[in-house]
Amino acid sequence: MNRDVASWFRRKRRNGILFASAVFLIAVLMIFLSLPVSQIDIGLSEAYRIFIDGLNGVKPADFESFLKMKIVYEENGPRAIGAVCAGAVLAASGAALQNLIRNPLADPYTLGISSGALFGMVVSVSFGFSVIPFLNELDGQITNAFIFSLVPTAVVVFISAFKKVSPTMMILCGIAVMYIFTAMTTMIKYTMEPETLAQVYSWSIGSVSGLSWGSVPKFFAAVAVTLVPLMYFHRRIDIVAQGDNGALTLGINPNRLRILCLIAVSVGTSVIVCYTGTIGFVGLVAPHIARAFVGSGCRSLIPASAAIGSVMVLGSDIAIRMIAPSLPVGVMIALICSPVFILVLIRMKRNNW
Repeated sequence: MNRDVASWFRRKRRNGILFASAVFLIAVLMIFLSLPVSQIDIGLSEAYRIFIDGLNGVKPADFESFLKMKIVYEENGPRAIGAVCAGAVLAASGAALQNLIRNPLADPYTLGISSGALFGMVVSVSFGFSVIPFLNELDGQITNAFIFSLVPTAVVVFISAFKKVSPTMMILCGIAVMYIFTAMTTMIKYTMEPETLAQVYSWSIGSVSGLSWGSVPKFFAAVAVTLVPLMYFHRRIDIVAQGDNGALTLGINPNRLRILCLIAVSVGTSVIVCYTGTIGFVGLVAPHIARAFVGSGCRSLIPASAAIGSVMVLGSDIAIRMIAPSLPVGVMIALICSPVFILVLIRMKRNNW
């Protein structure tokens, strides 16, 4: 009997890894398929050649070649990679938080990270204020967004470190800070010019357009900072997901583990938010979809969620480029994920959570 149970667990874990690998390969394939997607007619093989020329530093010979090089290599390349990384970080973070806090509605933005980042960006745009002085406009906005996005996490970590709080209380603390930042941001918006207000509004919805190759290493760093600690702690997260008392019996401090994972999630998510804005729903929906296929074990759930999140963000961005290039990707994700999330909740078995 024990041998059958062990065999079942091994088979389930193997199937989970195969599922995550298959979805990740789909995401990589979508990166290459997205290179020629634009309002200009560019063939798939031509796009590959242009991309390889860009990697090799080949200079375009005429204006048409320059335009295609700019679209395929300078815009679509980093845009696709950024979308994959953003989806992976947000979805993996949501999967870990939902297990750690034992709340199906937990995701990175529940902690107020997005509202803090938006407030930092609004302060920089409206008043020209940068937490670190003597930075240019763009660097000042990114720095402000990054620092202020960590404030809600610092509040939650501080409260958790000095006072024993329940997982639900941690979420409520993050929501409280989120509303404070949202209120202050709304007050500042009333003083903005229409052009500036439109820029802030677009950033608050979320978009992967405008990314450059200079931002790609930061996206890779965000993926590493988030996924490496979460995968390292995956067994402990599974134990905490069964209850704090059981975790304490096995020598695991649940609050300390939550704080460590919360810091990793917040740092990775804040980097993503600084460049893409607030892309919602990914951290909430992707883990539930992955859970329906691989179960709730974090060894399979976290990578599967990351792969699904990558496909969600990149697929939505490809659809945006084909339908309405000026539309933020966050709008398309909300339109797609809302009915999918409802369907997943209806079809999900209770023992999958």
